[in-house]
Amino acid sequence: MKHYKTNKINISGISFFFSSYCNLTKNSLSFGTGIPIAFFLFQLLSTVDESLNVLNYFTVNALFDTTAILEGENYWWKLIILLGIGIVVYIASLEVFKRKDLPL
Repeated sequence: MKHYKTNKINISGISFFFSSYCNLTKNSLSFGTGIPIAFFLFQLLSTVDESLNVLNYFTVNALFDTTAILEGENYWWKLIILLGIGIVVYIASLEVFKRKDLPL
């Protein structure tokens, strides 16, 4: 499995969860794209300024450590956590959708 696919699983899992949870398209698009964008912005801000390093604790993108991957360090446990989060979010999405009363 390529390294970048684990982060895509999380982003697509979050989008899929909110599309199966929300009844309105505007809500599913707002949350399904807003949360991954917020994760990206938190990570970006934490790398810009040292005082904003605390924002790294509010994003799952911090587990995708590109420096460790490029240097060949021990990064597999972070990718396994990312994959686990993605699988849990997809399973939660399926459970929410199965219990959902679809408006006709």
